[in-house]
Amino acid sequence: GVKPSFNLNVHSQFTHFCRPSYFTGLDVHRATIVACVYDSETRRPCFETEFWTRPPIKLSRFAGDVHRKYGVCRACYEASSDGYVLHEDLRELGMDCAVIAPGSIPKRSEDPIKTDQRDSRKLVEHIACGLLTECFFPDREFESTRGCVFRAKRGTDSERSGAPIRAKWGTNPSEAGHQSERSGAPFRAKWGTIQAGILGR
Repeated sequence: GVKPSFNLNVHSQFTHFCRPSYFTGLDVHRATIVACVYDSETRRPCFETEFWTRPPIKLSRFAGDVHRKYGVCRACYEASSDGYVLHEDLRELGMDCAVIAPGSIPKRSEDPIKTDQRDSRKLVEHIACGLLTECFFPDREFESTRGCVFRAKRGTDSERSGAPIRAKWGTNPSEAGHQSERSGAPFRAKWGTIQAGILGR
């Protein structure tokens, strides 16, 4: 992960318990990030910068500078195909971050020509006023659970579509052998029948 270039002991402890006075809007691109730090009390931008996304130390230095100058600061950026990597990196650096749903960002037809600086400024102004909708962020535990459910469902579907499996009668080995000898052949059952019995218990 990204290593912080500053002490996070006090900062991380209060990030989720205090409403920050400062917000950071990030206009994220593949190679660069344009940032705007906004003071919610004066309702004015107080710091704007642009930095490269690589190497990771660039992001660490930016988070460190913001922390030293403004203390607790909440960042946000618009959801895109890049996913939640930046979100995870900023959280590891001790900066709370929100991923914003693109459809919740107000747009006007008479807006001036789009620039990265204007986009980051508009984003941070809206989140400071509470006008944006945050996307749900799946943490590692949620992703792990979803992966297990998906693999289990895929295995169940493949079993349902495959050939029937053999199952001995009963759970007692002696009883299973006795029933097999009586019928002359092991009992055949499809996976769907067995699964329905298990779920019905």
